[in-house]
Amino acid sequence: MSKLHLRNRVRPEILRYAANMRARPTRHEREVWHFLRNKNLGVTFYSQSVLRGYIADFYCPKAKLVIEVDGPSHEAVADFGRDLALDSLGIKVLHIKNKQVEQDYAGVFRKIAATVRTRITDQNARWWIDTLVDYFETRLQEINEGS
Repeated sequence: MSKLHLRNRVRPEILRYAANMRARPTRHEREVWHFLRNKNLGVTFYSQSVLRGYIADFYCPKAKLVIEVDGPSHEAVADFGRDLALDSLGIKVLHIKNKQVEQDYAGVFRKIAATVRTRITDQNARWWIDTLVDYFETRLQEINEGS
């Protein structure tokens, strides 16, 4: 499904609000965006994308994956409705809590990478993700051994 199809008939104020959120991400969103941007996982992610009237923190069309960084402002009922609407389009929503980003950044990275890997069929992109995760794990081990 094309990006245009997902964004059709979106009220201009929602697009402006998404642009404002993109310009002023939370600290936790900034940290997650750090490794999602620039095809760091071998696929393109967009921040604060409007999908069927909902604003997704991060969206990867190739993996049909939305990543939500959930802080105290997220409401379970609203999130559930959005998740159901996106699920009906074949889009998986992965929720990451702010606390997870703070306490287990490496675990968040692994979880996102594993989810992306299972949702794409491109072997080159899968190879890139596996290589990146191996590198990340090696660096993390080196850092921990140096402490």
